[in-house]
Amino acid sequence: MNSRLDEIARRKNTLIARCDGERDGVAAALRHARSCLALRGIASRVSHNLKAHPIVAGGVTSLLASGYTTPFLKTAAEGLRLWRVARPLWLLWKKKTS
Repeated sequence: MNSRLDEIARRKNTLIARCDGERDGVAAALRHARSCLALRGIASRVSHNLKAHPIVAGGVTSLLASGYTTPFLKTAAEGLRLWRVARPLWLLWKKKTS
């Protein structure tokens, strides 16, 4: 009787370990799917806005074709760096005021 209970406990532990591994796999797949959906949503909004405003689309296209994008890209990169520094400070300040 005791060996049967030991066998059941061992099988239970084996199943728990397998479920943990499968849960981690499902969580990783869900994170990947969410990131793909978020990227798809951004691309969808950008394409919708470009379709709604063809003059802006033409301006962006001519800017890219002209080769004057380097100063704009440098400015955008600097703005992104500033945002990465400022965002945690903004969230901390916002949390303290709430």
